[in-house]
Amino acid sequence: MKRRVCLFCGGRTGLDDALELVMRGTRGEIITLRWHMTDHPSGEGPCAALDPMHDPMADALGLPDGPEGDRVAMDAYKALRDRAAERGVEHLRDAIEVTRDFPTGRWTLKGDGDRWGLLTERWAKRRNRSNR
Repeated sequence: MKRRVCLFCGGRTGLDDALELVMRGTRGEIITLRWHMTDHPSGEGPCAALDPMHDPMADALGLPDGPEGDRVAMDAYKALRDRAAERGVEHLRDAIEVTRDFPTGRWTLKGDGDRWGLLTERWAKRRNRSNR
């Protein structure tokens, strides 16, 4: 079972205690991000409210569709993804859920190591041509 964690504190999230942001791409790809809506262990409020990177992401998603809005949303996503990567590859894979990858083709969001969650070229499987 996939381990789902909060982008801010890194703690496990349940089905009823997290704010889920589901980002759907134009080719069927889906990435899910989560923040706790319950109080952070510090008692200062929910992780979604305490995370300084949550508001830029929310603001970016409120922009009109188009190149400028897409760029701002991608910049906010990459900042969240990079922060998760700083905590290690295991945390990155738990915090950035690639719910659905590109169905076919040259690209994937399930890259190796710290490429997880970024557009990455799939390794082409080449047949051994010396056996002809």
